[in-house]
Amino acid sequence: MLEEKNKSLVYIGLVAIVIAGLMFVYLNDKIDKLGEMVAQPAGTPAAGEEIKKEVPGEEEEIPQTWKEITIFTGAESQKTDSFYIPTDEWKIIWTLKPETQKIGQFSLKIYRAEDNSLFSSVANRTINPTPTSYSESFFYYEGKENFYFDVVANDLESWKITVYSAEE
Repeated sequence: MLEEKNKSLVYIGLVAIVIAGLMFVYLNDKIDKLGEMVAQPAGTPAAGEEIKKEVPGEEEEIPQTWKEITIFTGAESQKTDSFYIPTDEWKIIWTLKPETQKIGQFSLKIYRAEDNSLFSSVANRTINPTPTSYSESFFYYEGKENFYFDVVANDLESWKITVYSAEE
């Protein structure tokens, strides 16, 4: 009786192995076909590669010469006087001189003077203490109106914002 029970278990085990093998072959074939269906089209970058957007048309010309419009300086927070940008293209360069013993904070926003609406939130930086000045440039392609800056500065030795417009 025990031998018959063992034979039955062996047969059941063999049948289970055959079924598992057939399922593996069947599912492996389905997975391969699914992989072919979702394969990336030719020319599409693989995952993790950078996708660069190409926009047809002419490249914008950045003017070679700039005219200084105004300079604002300070060490603390302030709203500046308004200034007029006579061209569509303009830029600002801001320079910070940090405290050497304290972590500073600098935030710069540009507002339209006409209706006090936010034009650009330029910077919101935490500045580490260092004897070296820190500077950045930003370019804009919408002008011919009055603007002003809202500067928030904490624990900085000084800041300077220079505004330029493209030469007409």
